[in-house]
Amino acid sequence: MSLSFFKDPYGKNTEELKKVFPEEIWLHGEILPDLEKLRDAAAEAGFLLRIESGFRSFEKQLSIWNRKANGELPLLNERGTLFEEAPLNEKELMYRILLWSALPGASRHHFGTEIDVSDAKAIPENYEVQL
Repeated sequence: MSLSFFKDPYGKNTEELKKVFPEEIWLHGEILPDLEKLRDAAAEAGFLLRIESGFRSFEKQLSIWNRKANGELPLLNERGTLFEEAPLNEKELMYRILLWSALPGASRHHFGTEIDVSDAKAIPENYEVQL
């Protein structure tokens, strides 16, 4: 595997991205063979692997971070439930965000090599997956 896609950690080097179907998610082309193996193994185990998220630009990651910091998106604890109390300071707020979201510029989503997946068979119709 070439490390050429690590040239730009901020999601500006997008020429290696390929659209994956049926989800229409952009991923780095070099991970596609392994993704197909993962889908096949999941299917053999009774799961329908669905990609929920792939490539994410620096700007998109920054937007997620800022919306969490500003209270527009929920902050979840290690159990995936809302924190019961407000963070005491900015440092605690940062650590809470980092439980589920990478720091902009440090996310592997910027390369198109990180994916968030779900089992499509286990998701009720019209349910929107929360990332």
